[in-house]
Formats: sequence, structure tokens, C-alpha cells
Amino acid sequence: MQPHPLPAPGAPGIPPRWTTSSKDGIGTAINLASTVSFAISHGILNEIYFPREDKAATRDMGLIVTNGVGFFSEEKRNTHTETQQAAPGIPAFTITNTCTENRYQIIKQVIADPLRDTVLQRIEFKGHFKR
Repeated sequence: MQPHPLPAPGAPGIPPRWTTSSKDGIGTAINLASTVSFAISHGILNEIYFPREDKAATRDMGLIVTNGVGFFSEEKRNTHTETQQAAPGIPAFTITNTCTENRYQIIKQVIADPLRDTVLQRIEFKGHFKR
């Protein structure tokens, strides 16, 4: 029998909260075979709903970028964001996040899988981005 692990630093943490209500996009699958839906805000997937729209299963799915020494950047707080819908009526989005210090750029394409209860992200990371 293993000893009981120590609590995580800062335990028990803060009470759970809903994320911001300001959304840049919302989407769901275009096929009834999938019941997942999502919301985008501040350049990240900030909620994924499953199995229904009133059940937030995931909150704030964003990236942390660091050089391991002195640079630390949270995607949702330290970037300028541009969100574009693929086309009117199409629940697919391209998000471009540019580091406020121009050290990186993250480009995401986000869509709900029409056949599975899955939200897909294609993520491209460009380091040392210069304007």
C-alpha cells in the first residue's frame, strides 16, 4: 500500500467558477451524431460542453509558452487575438494569437467533429515572430 500523497501546493485551490460570458465564437457539430459544442473567448477554447449545452465539461483550454528561464506567457492573457469564422453559418473558426512581446504566434483552426463527440484544434506555433 502506497502512502497517501501530499496535497498539491495551494490546496484546496479556489472555488470553481464559470468563465467569461463574452464570447468571440460558438460552435457545434453539423451532424446530430455529435452532441459536443464549444465557446471561444480570449483566443482559446474557453468552454467545451458535453453531453449537453448546459454541462460545461472543460474550461479554458489554452497554451502556456515559456523558455524555461525567465519568459512565461499565458496565451489568453499575453496575446493580441483575432478570431475569424470560416464562413457565415459555418461553426468553424481560425484564431490567431500574437504575443504582446512579438516572441511567438499561435494559429488555431477549431471545429467540432461531425461524427464524434470531439472538438478538434489544428495548432500551428511560430516562435520568434517578428512584425
